[in-house]
Amino acid sequence: AQQDPSMNLVKAVLRDSAIYGGADFLSKLVAFASFPFIAAALTPAGFGSLDLILSSTTLIGVLANCGINNSLQRFYWDHETLVEQRPALVSSGAAMLLVFECAAAIVGAVVFLAIKARAPDIVAQVGWLGAAAALVMMVATQASQYLLDVVRLHQAPWRFFGVSLVTRVALALAGVATVVGLR
Repeated sequence: AQQDPSMNLVKAVLRDSAIYGGADFLSKLVAFASFPFIAAALTPAGFGSLDLILSSTTLIGVLANCGINNSLQRFYWDHETLVEQRPALVSSGAAMLLVFECAAAIVGAVVFLAIKARAPDIVAQVGWLGAAAALVMMVATQASQYLLDVVRLHQAPWRFFGVSLVTRVALALAGVATVVGLR
């Protein structure tokens, strides 16, 4: 007995949703589990500084990405893009992202200098090493997201699951190590 093709599609969607969602859930669970370590390492003022750093680097990261991931997906599946052109499209996007991330890191350093001039007490809590670590984490996060989007383009949910867990968990652990280690 043959199954209804629409039921096969529903099963495939459910399976892939569980894989993609499971990767997101597990990586967010690791980030959540890291909170007690961060809470033990920081003062309330330190939390405020961390929040400022995270908000700033998130904005700088959005600036650095400037829609490259979405543009890649649009052109990757465009009917005018030849299959042979896809690898060049992916590597061109990665090169653009690298250039934009370097520029964004420079902008971030300039912003840090401006904050240092206006609010030296915030800078004293963060320090140059903390600011540099935050910018490195921003670059790594953007690169990780690009990699995940490329893996998703190849329609390999289990590969996405593995890459997602490795990159996101590594970033979360690196963040905890940085915050706890640098205080």
